Order: sequence, then structure tokens, then C-alpha cells
Amino acid sequence: MASQKEQFRETGEIYTPASMIFGVPPPQLISDYSVVEVNNYNAYNPEKPEKKEPTTHGVFDPKLGPYEKGNLCPTCGNDRISCVGHFGHIKLALPIFHTGYLPHTYNLLQMICKGCSRVLLEDDVDEKGNVIRNATKINTREYFRKKLDNSKMTYDQKTSLKKVIMALVKKVPKACFHCSEYNGPIKKVGFHKFLHERYKFKNTATKTSRIQDHPSQMQFKKDMQLALADPAASKDLKESMKKVVGHTIDACRAKELFDNIPKEDYPLLCMAVDSVHPSDLILTQIPVSPSVIRPSVTSDIRQGRVLLINDLIFYQLGIHFSPGCAP
Repeated sequence: MASQKEQFRETGEIYTPASMIFGVPPPQLISDYSVVEVNNYNAYNPEKPEKKEPTTHGVFDPKLGPYEKGNLCPTCGNDRISCVGHFGHIKLALPIFHTGYLPHTYNLLQMICKGCSRVLLEDDVDEKGNVIRNATKINTREYFRKKLDNSKMTYDQKTSLKKVIMALVKKVPKACFHCSEYNGPIKKVGFHKFLHERYKFKNTATKTSRIQDHPSQMQFKKDMQLALADPAASKDLKESMKKVVGHTIDACRAKELFDNIPKEDYPLLCMAVDSVHPSDLILTQIPVSPSVIRPSVTSDIRQGRVLLINDLIFYQLGIHFSPGCAP
């Protein structure tokens, strides 16, 4: 069992930071700061359970910092007292939502088209339907882009402008100006999914007050009628199909949508896209804290085998592995 830690005291020069920037760490940054990838399910050497010897690529890998007093860190060469610890990382089997970023993820999903990933704002067009970059027409894409390009705009002004953009893009249902995809409202479902209620709304009235269905809705109704007419479909299945209102958006789909947002629409997101990409809100890697800053507790959970987050992902998918066969 590891000995009790001693308080770390800085002995070098003390630096005063000139500024501090808070942001979302991209996956590449987590990998760059990492000294080892943690992918070993065994915390300790299973062949020597009585010695509690940390395994390589485990959560107590020696590269993360000396596990016991008297050992030297293989990364920096310092002992347990002098070593400040080093971070590792875990590559996730599948992307997951970050709990702290869920409000931002929710807002982005509302702002973009669920087909082409463009921001749901309209452009000014001429008589032939060609796009005109007219920054004087209020509430158009170019109008907001010009305002957001102003380097003198304060944070409060950007926040106010984002509220105006959010109010416009949330007016659903609407067809995307660029790809004509039908977009409905976004709702949070459970802990790790969003629901795009694409088929909840009925018909859309045109300028002549004539009711006309969107092609995607017409296709959906046609598919539903064929499915309900299938004699092989059970009664419970038919009843549940009648309640279908849209598609679920999990972390994989959300990341795909964010990856496809064109660069010209970045300013309209009101994000610091120079340092943060929208897809960084979806986790594909997580940092592993240095062992020297963790509590000195020896875990015997699952006989020294650590329950990693990939275990939880596979468990939710219903995938089970035999001992020694996990990825």
C-alpha cells in the first residue's frame, strides 16, 4: 500500500501570469500533454497480486508519477516529493457528451441545419434566386456576419447579438435555405441524447394560405403507411410507430454535424473558433490525472481491475467481453 503523501512545496521561481484564457481543450491538446495512453484494464500486475505492482498503460502507470515513496519517476527522473505528476489520456471507444457542455451543445444543435450543418439563417437573393451578399438587409446571414466581424464589439454586445440569432433560428419548423432540409425543434431526451422532432409538426402554410407538405414529411408518411400495413408488424410495434416524431441525435451524430459546419459560418456561432472547434464539445479523449495528486487509496474493486469509461460505453451498447478480450 502506498505511503501517505507529503505536502508539495514549490522551491523554484514564482511566476505571475499576465493573462488567463478559459476554453475547451481539443483532443490533440490532451494527447500532446499526455505521457501515456491508458488502455490497460488491470490496475496492478495480475501475476503478482500481493505486491500491488502497477501495470504499464494502467491508471497507476509509473510514467504518470511515482506510485510509492522511494521510487523515481521514469518521465522526469524526480522522486515522489519533487515530481509534480504527469497526465495520461484515454481514447474513448465512442464519442460522448460532456455534461458541462450540454447547454452549448443544445444551442448549437438548434442553430444549425440537421442536414447540411449550415446556420439556419437566410441569405438575400435576387430575382433569379442567386445569393446576394447584402449586409444592409436585416436578419440575413451577411448582416450578422458583418456585425460580428467588428473587432471593437464587446462581450455583452456579442451576447445580445447571439440572443437575436437564437430567436431567429429557433422559429421552427423551417426548411433550410441551402439544402431545403426540414428542421424541427430540438429536445433533450434522457442523459445522453437529443431528439430532433422533425415530424411532429403538421403542414406549413404558404403565402397563398394553401396547405402544402414538405417532401420529407410526405415521404415519412408514405413510409409509415407502408410499415403499418405490413401484416408481419405486431400491434405494439404499430402503436409505437404512431408516436414517432423524429430522430435521436447521439454524440456520434452530433460530432458529425459539428465537423461539417463550414468555416464561413463560424462567426455566426459566436464562439472563439480560433481556439475552439464546435466538435471539441464532444469528447473523444479524456485526461487521466497524475497518480501523485490522487488520494492514497488502494482499490480492490473487481480484484484490482479498474472500471474504465469504455466499460460503461460497451455496457450501454450491450457488448460484453470475456476476461482478457476487452479492447
